[in-house]
Amino acid sequence: MYEYNYTDSGVIVRSDASFVKLEFLFQPIIDLKHRQVRHLEILSKVLSDSGEICYNETFFSEIDQEFIKMVALAQIKFCSDLKVHIPITVNITLSCLKDRFFLQSLLNERDVNFDIEITDIDCDVNCGRLQSSIRLLKRSGVGLLLDDYYHKNNVANISLGFIDWDYIKIDKSFLHHNCDDINTINYLLRVISPYAKKGIILEGVETSYQHDVVKNLNVLVQGYFYSPPVSWTQLKRKMNILNKEHV
Repeated sequence: MYEYNYTDSGVIVRSDASFVKLEFLFQPIIDLKHRQVRHLEILSKVLSDSGEICYNETFFSEIDQEFIKMVALAQIKFCSDLKVHIPITVNITLSCLKDRFFLQSLLNERDVNFDIEITDIDCDVNCGRLQSSIRLLKRSGVGLLLDDYYHKNNVANISLGFIDWDYIKIDKSFLHHNCDDINTINYLLRVISPYAKKGIILEGVETSYQHDVVKNLNVLVQGYFYSPPVSWTQLKRKMNILNKEHV
């Protein structure tokens, strides 16, 4: 079992053995065409019980589903308390959606507009319980994003058509390897766009050159060129800069 208490910047999570401090950070997902921040992905910077910063991907690869669900709910409540007015996206694995108690807990937190990013397809996409949960989310106005899509990931490809994705986020490695080949970028967008009801998000825009490559594409963008993950206080200060300088 996990217990958590809120801090000014996130939560402290305790278990029988130890505790970690999570600082919640925000990274904008930007609509260049309309010069606005469309979503805020909420992320966690992890501090160990010794106070050291952990490598987030390593830490989260070693935790269980209950921790993932607890963090998602804590993030939504945190944003509700802050009265975040921009829609947020929270990260969970696909199998979390098979838990009806967790699903109802999510839907009870409707003071903030949120969508769900699926970071790992860790169960059968054609599962009846899963499909029922997805329909319930959609009826409640919660969108689904496929995170870190890579065209050679067979599991992600199998999900196309089985899951009604609102957005597909293309993994940052794709832009890194293909930013000099606009034809390859356009080809991938044409192939997967029919499976993303609201659009495509290109992750990993890190440089002005990459920004120039993607700025005229019909996609949303995310990356350190626009903003690294920052605290809510830092983000509010950056919003005007984002609108004036980069978009």
